[in-house]
Amino acid sequence: MSRLLTAEEASRFKNLVGFYAPHPDVLKAFQTSNFAVIAGPAGAGKDTLRNALLKNYADTYVPILSTTSRPPRTGEVDGETYHFREIEQIEEGIINQEFFQIALVHNQQVSCLHVDEVNKLATGQCGLSILVTDTEEEVREIKPDLKTLFLVPPTIEEFQRRMQEGRELRDDEINRRTTAAKQEMQAALNNPHYYCLVSETVPAVTTLAHQFLQTDMRNQTEDERARQIMKELIETL
Repeated sequence: MSRLLTAEEASRFKNLVGFYAPHPDVLKAFQTSNFAVIAGPAGAGKDTLRNALLKNYADTYVPILSTTSRPPRTGEVDGETYHFREIEQIEEGIINQEFFQIALVHNQQVSCLHVDEVNKLATGQCGLSILVTDTEEEVREIKPDLKTLFLVPPTIEEFQRRMQEGRELRDDEINRRTTAAKQEMQAALNNPHYYCLVSETVPAVTTLAHQFLQTDMRNQTEDERARQIMKELIETL
């Protein structure tokens, strides 16, 4: 059963991750795949956009799921939201160099992307992964042509509503999420390769995202609007 790491296990995985390198065949499979990323702060609508793309263009997009050693949270389903794996299974995958990305998160869990996730893509299909900006930058180093969408809520009020929707968050968790959101938005502002969009209405952002993923076409007005909203949110949070 997946679980959080002990301090001793976290120390061991820190060394394993620090010296990790994918197998050359794994690296090639990822580099030649049609792989795209959806990023953004908590509550930005990442899952909503991916689900809309999967529903509207079922033959075109495939979800790319991360593998994690942590236990599922309420509502999470193995094989639908994440691949939840035992620590020993992940360690075996590391030894066999089966992951094209791997990280130790918060010193308590291992998160990684397995080569099977890109090997399952058929010709013409695009894999959609939801990643934090730090991980996106890691995978971009080995796949420079990576396409990345960055979503941002339209207002500070909407950001706060979405962040806490359906949850009872402690003050320390709200502060952590707010700090992480500011860091993610600043990372997007610093990187012009991100296509930034305001997640106001699902149909509109889905259409813009699909155009970008299929043709690399960007609506510069929408990108600039999203970046301006991010600047305002960073100043306000």
